[in-house]
Amino acid sequence: MREIKFRMWGSKKYFYDIRGVMECLSQQMSGLYNHEADGSVFEQYTGLKDKNGREIYEGDIYSSIFYDRPYSSTRRKERKMSLVVWDEYGCGRKEIEKGRGYGCWSGPGSLGQDVEVIGNIHENPELINA
Repeated sequence: MREIKFRMWGSKKYFYDIRGVMECLSQQMSGLYNHEADGSVFEQYTGLKDKNGREIYEGDIYSSIFYDRPYSSTRRKERKMSLVVWDEYGCGRKEIEKGRGYGCWSGPGSLGQDVEVIGNIHENPELINA
């Protein structure tokens, strides 16, 4: 069973603890800043970690190695960047290079090899447009 955790993007930074989230929410409620203009959002932990032990949340961008034909002797490996997404199908990934694609995760092995979080959509939007 995976641990249920969230982080919050607001005031142009991430909050990982409840105290920071509550402080950000109280600023929203007191009108100290505009929630919609700020783009505040909650992102859920996937229950997975990258090769460095970093927790992977929706909104993260990661790099990993995938094989084009996993069981073939002529397979080629390639490094891909993917965005962690949550939609009506659950949590998965969208390949950034192609701008499309979807993969469901059943466990850490389905992420590919050598998985490393390299950024996220809020602090590193240039990675999506690369």
